[in-house]
Amino acid sequence: MHRLCRVSLVLLVLLLGTGGVFAHPEMTSYEGAVSCAMCHSGMMFDTETVAREFLESAHGAFKVEVTEGFGIIDEDGNPVTGVYGKSNRYCGLPGTITHINWIGRTQRDNPGFEDGQPGGCARCHASDATFKTENIPDDAWEHVDCLLCHAETYQVNGTELVKAGARQPVSDANSPTGWRIQFPEGDDLAVTSASITGEVPTSSCERCHLYAGGGYMNKRGFDWSQHDVHANSLSCTSCHPSSDHKIAMGRTKPACWTNDLHGDPLNEEVSCTHCHSDVQNEHPHAPAHFDRIGCE
Repeated sequence: MHRLCRVSLVLLVLLLGTGGVFAHPEMTSYEGAVSCAMCHSGMMFDTETVAREFLESAHGAFKVEVTEGFGIIDEDGNPVTGVYGKSNRYCGLPGTITHINWIGRTQRDNPGFEDGQPGGCARCHASDATFKTENIPDDAWEHVDCLLCHAETYQVNGTELVKAGARQPVSDANSPTGWRIQFPEGDDLAVTSASITGEVPTSSCERCHLYAGGGYMNKRGFDWSQHDVHANSLSCTSCHPSSDHKIAMGRTKPACWTNDLHGDPLNEEVSCTHCHSDVQNEHPHAPAHFDRIGCE
């Protein structure tokens, strides 16, 4: 099996080097990143290494190191420092606290979700929900769901998954959390694995970010793909570059606690002026506004 995978990867390199178009072969079984490692191990990239990188990111750990540079202060005006995020920063919004709401439902009579509005953080987390992010076990990398982000089409029960909150957990006595979210299998897996891409497609970001808080635009109130002119020709990663699965967010203030690349030059790229370099000179008040207000 490993030899076949290595041969396939060599062919991939040759195809890409000559401008060929490569489609990921259909997978017949998938148990998370551990399945990807059967082929992607130590050559073009190592699955265990990148899966562990993911688990150290804001998307994987739901928390990051907060420093004084974040500009966040407590009620006494003192800088807040330490490791904070969804794992331990309590917030009133549904589905925002992993410690008390890893798997959950709220508002049973929600027309968008027939079985109740999902509120559990695990439904968007790229894993099978068998571990919590407060205490990530060493073997958690095996359970990372690479397909949730790297498959343009994620199919479950014959239907494309548009909102990750609709992922259904099942009771599992062998899971440390008592629950497990099933990965695609059978025909669903064939469709999903055939759509695997290297760069994360916008559709993957939207599965979670459009439905955060349990419903469409519940948390942010804005659909970038529908209301932003850049969506016509750019993807999310066009403006949000990444390094080791850590994604640039731009300026931390006022409330972006889990900023993976705070202080990193990549964060400076998440700015209108990174592309529109002359905009700051077009209005006499522009410099003052750019220090405090984002164009969006």
